[in-house]
Amino acid sequence: MRGWLKTLLRPEAITFWQLLVLALPALLVGFVLRAALMIAVPEGYFGSDSNSYYEFAHQLFDHGVVELNEKRRWLYPIFLAWADAFPGPGWYLVPLWQHTTGLLTLLGIGWCSAQLVDRPRVVVPLVTVLAAIWPRMLWYEHEFIAEPLMLAAFVAVIALLLTPGIARSRHGLMVLMLAFVLLAGMKGAGRFLWMGSVVGLFVLHHDPRRWLWGK
Repeated sequence: MRGWLKTLLRPEAITFWQLLVLALPALLVGFVLRAALMIAVPEGYFGSDSNSYYEFAHQLFDHGVVELNEKRRWLYPIFLAWADAFPGPGWYLVPLWQHTTGLLTLLGIGWCSAQLVDRPRVVVPLVTVLAAIWPRMLWYEHEFIAEPLMLAAFVAVIALLLTPGIARSRHGLMVLMLAFVLLAGMKGAGRFLWMGSVVGLFVLHHDPRRWLWGK
């Protein structure tokens, strides 16, 4: 028993597969909650901002006009139009995809936690379970609103920034830059998170001349 506790509390870097095991309770709880919500309310919720986000899809498919709303000139309206192009009503597909993205976001939150603490075997299950049952996160995933995808992009950026050696990998830098684009472009508020994340990139990984840009 004492040896098990020493193993649990030992400072240790974890692998991605160990992260999956540690986040498994959160993934199961999160899946059950999201499945229950989808069964109870299969259609996504139209909030006060949803119509302006959906205006691009409405103009595109009903009038053949490709024009982004001046207030919503970002990637989320394009995502909604892309969802409408799939067979089946978008008001069922969008919350389904956003809930799936929410579950993946839990893994990113767990990875961030694991890189910041000395006891990931204790902290990661606790933090990810709390995120999985966070009511606002759950509801935003069910609403036609950009917040869940912007959160996913932000968590992805932070998780990549905290990954050791990310700036010394060509593929790692490419994925990181893609995450930056998604964060800055999902909605207007993402620009401010993007600016802070860029500062964090230089703080964490220092001189860009040492990054692996070439072949």
